[in-house]
Amino acid sequence: MTTMADHENGSPMAAGPHVVFLPFPLQGHVKPLFTLAQILADAQIHVTFVSSQNNYNSLLHLAESSAPAIRIIALQDGLPPSRPVRAGGSMNADLTEISFNVTRPLFREALDSLFKDPSLPPPTCVVADIGMYFAVTVAAEFGIPGILFEASCAIFSWLSCNIPKLLDNGIIPFKQESPDMDELVKCIPGFETLIRRRDLPDYLRVADEAFVKFFVAMWTVMKQEADSFIVNTSPVLEPEAIRQLGTVCREVYAVGPFHSTGSNRVKKKSFAQGGLREGDNTCIQWLHSKPSKSVLYVSFGSVNNMAPQEALEFWHGLMNSGSPFLWVIRTDLLTGQAGFDVSKIKEETGKESRGMIVEWCPQEEVLAHPAVGGFLSHCGWNSTIEAIVAGVPSIGWPQHIDQFLITRFVSQEWGVGIEMSEVVYDRVAIERAVRELMEKRKDDIGQNVARLSGLVRASIDAGGSAYNNLEKLIHDIKAMGGKCNSALLASH
Repeated sequence: MTTMADHENGSPMAAGPHVVFLPFPLQGHVKPLFTLAQILADAQIHVTFVSSQNNYNSLLHLAESSAPAIRIIALQDGLPPSRPVRAGGSMNADLTEISFNVTRPLFREALDSLFKDPSLPPPTCVVADIGMYFAVTVAAEFGIPGILFEASCAIFSWLSCNIPKLLDNGIIPFKQESPDMDELVKCIPGFETLIRRRDLPDYLRVADEAFVKFFVAMWTVMKQEADSFIVNTSPVLEPEAIRQLGTVCREVYAVGPFHSTGSNRVKKKSFAQGGLREGDNTCIQWLHSKPSKSVLYVSFGSVNNMAPQEALEFWHGLMNSGSPFLWVIRTDLLTGQAGFDVSKIKEETGKESRGMIVEWCPQEEVLAHPAVGGFLSHCGWNSTIEAIVAGVPSIGWPQHIDQFLITRFVSQEWGVGIEMSEVVYDRVAIERAVRELMEKRKDDIGQNVARLSGLVRASIDAGGSAYNNLEKLIHDIKAMGGKCNSALLASH
């Protein structure tokens, strides 16, 4: 069953396009897709956002500050807020199983109820996270188009398309301690001289059979059933990956980065910025007291974890680096309590204003602050493009899935950061990496990221490549609405 909430500013539209969104239930996936929903709603397209139960209340808060309104539907899928979903093994098992066994029939039921609701225009299109690829098949059952959305980068999509080639060429699986981790993977068209074994997702290294099967099925639907494909990237960042995707997808819309596109296009009073967690704004005042480009911002995203002893090594490395730092330590970051007393560490860090520790923060605002000169990151895609747009260099410390590949692009393809090639918990290595970014390579990497930031910003301005792609997407979705409404009238 589903629960629904409306936040309408006026009477519902009786006709016109009606897009139904279905995100993958992790913050890094929900946030950009909700931003796209806001953009379409602002373009006078009726929007329904279908959410996992564990994100429902947070999305209601965002929807309440959005105008025009976005309708939220919660699926009772067994993911309560009290049970956070982890990256890595348990995420694979939990979410792929829930997607097929629970979410699919619930989504079909929700879509059916929207068609039967006389107060709403009938759905004319489904936009689903690619992790929820079954939604395209469900949309086809109702006779409407299905569009898939990639929350990560275009190169990760293209690599995923080539998983069968990786298997056929014996590239995967391989052992984590394999001596040829730096060997180039030459069977991915367009990237024969860039991607190494160590840049492949962790689930491919061990050939997680269920997850590999999931990705192969996902991309089969993408190529054979989806009407089009939306990627949260800019054409100036990934021209070759976007071109390659165009050889297997019917239509590719590179319309990101959404966090900037949304703030540019949607009326300020209407744009609900931020993620699903509430940030601690006191860190902004602390940043005001720091010199320009002096602070290292440290955050490992919304799902990554570390053991207390590992966190302690990180803390010592940061303290020894000499750079003031702002570190996000979520309440669920640590896998245990023994060996890392957060309250004592916060107190020690705050002495002489060496650093500040918060549970969560408004990341986009932090990265845009003039005091921030570097970002120690897991290199999740949202964090990466937010840093690039803000002109902040990064240290890539990848842990899961697409983060290894993104780190490679950050350090080599774009030259906007440095790579910690292994997941190390050593205070000396961490101090060395921070000093390299904040001192030794501050100027050359800073120049690279400033140049790339300018190109990305220009691409989302009026007349830019990402802007024009988004205009085309909006036009095409509205055209889908016209076709579906005509078909419905003809059937009555």
